[in-house]
Amino acid sequence: PKAKLVFATSTRVIEEKYGPNFKRYNKDIDEYNRIALEALKDTDTVINDLNAFTKGLPDEYYSDMTHLYTPDGTNAMVNKVLDVICSELGFEKIHYDSKDYHTDTPIGL
Repeated sequence: PKAKLVFATSTRVIEEKYGPNFKRYNKDIDEYNRIALEALKDTDTVINDLNAFTKGLPDEYYSDMTHLYTPDGTNAMVNKVLDVICSELGFEKIHYDSKDYHTDTPIGL
């Protein structure tokens, strides 16, 4: 009964890197997010606007046109999610850094 629902908006893509057959566009993502937010407007759902957040991230944070699986991209996304979760639970902010975890490949969400 005390559970909180957190909705994260879908993140942007880098359309310029797509081939001609790829069909996911930022205008569609924005429309999906708009409809979802409209549906949630009269609820107590916490919104984590990852779409707005990723608009401020440099392209080099992306491992490809849609994923943030680089160390910097992963760190940014994980910390944005942790900020919202910690805030909602009343916890002290936790900071994640992928360098703290040994891996030969980037850590994905």
